[in-house]
Amino acid sequence: MADAGRAIRKVESMQREIEDAFSELIHSRWAGTKTWVPAIDFLETDDAFLVLADLPGMDPSQIKFEAEPWSVTICGTRESMITISRGKQLMTERAKGRFCRTIRLPSPCDVSKAQVQFKNGVYEILLPKKK
Repeated sequence: MADAGRAIRKVESMQREIEDAFSELIHSRWAGTKTWVPAIDFLETDDAFLVLADLPGMDPSQIKFEAEPWSVTICGTRESMITISRGKQLMTERAKGRFCRTIRLPSPCDVSKAQVQFKNGVYEILLPKKK
């Protein structure tokens, strides 16, 4: 029976990876839309999950997150960081526009205890594991 449980967890893990890959493809800036994908680190400790999203230049009021027991979604809009009244823009490499990113969790979190902070352009979401 232990082998069956291990096989199921492996299939679930592969399913999460496939869903994440499709999510990134759909939301990537190369998909022909005005969306982009922020860089994210996803960490796990014995007690919690930690999501760190690089969002420099963003107003924290423009960032929304929604936690569910098995996932967390971060969405927002980054406006252009510069406007010019005369001349022309020669290069644009900094992403702007809407983004939305969902991370599937390997085990459920306690949504009621989620904590968020925005510091030095990094949006941090702490999701304690469900006991």
